[in-house]
Order: sequence, then structure tokens, then C-alpha cells
Amino acid sequence: MQEGAQFVAFLKDKKPPAEEPVFLIFQDGSELYVSAAIPSAAYLAYIRNQCSKLDSTEILENQEIWALRYHQLPTDV
Repeated sequence: MQEGAQFVAFLKDKKPPAEEPVFLIFQDGSELYVSAAIPSAAYLAYIRNQCSKLDSTEILENQEIWALRYHQLPTDV
């Protein structure tokens, strides 16, 4: 849920072009993730309050494309 909100905030603030991939890098505890989404022109217009309705086929779908779990190295090595 938070990942989706971060995508929306980025799309509203940075205004990338439609149909271009947008990447989000985020951390959850000891895990790093890279997710990607490709917003349509209709979706961008909707979240920027340029239209009041959005067809259900125009929702933003993001996909996790990479995940990494890391562990802290021992300090007594």
C-alpha cells in the first residue's frame, strides 16, 4: 500500500511523461526493492486532477523487479 502511495506522490510531483517506466527504490527493514510502473496518459491526468473519472483498465500497476536482503556484518571479525 505504501509503495503505491509513493508512486502516486512521485508522479504528481515530478510529472514524468506518460507511457515511460518509472522506478522506485525503497527499503523495508533489511530488504531493498526496486519496483517499476508505466503510467498511462489517462492515469496521469486523473491523479493530477485534470479529469474526474478513470476507466478501471487505467489503474497503475507496479511490479517488483528486484529484491535484496542484506545482513549486517559482525563487528568482531
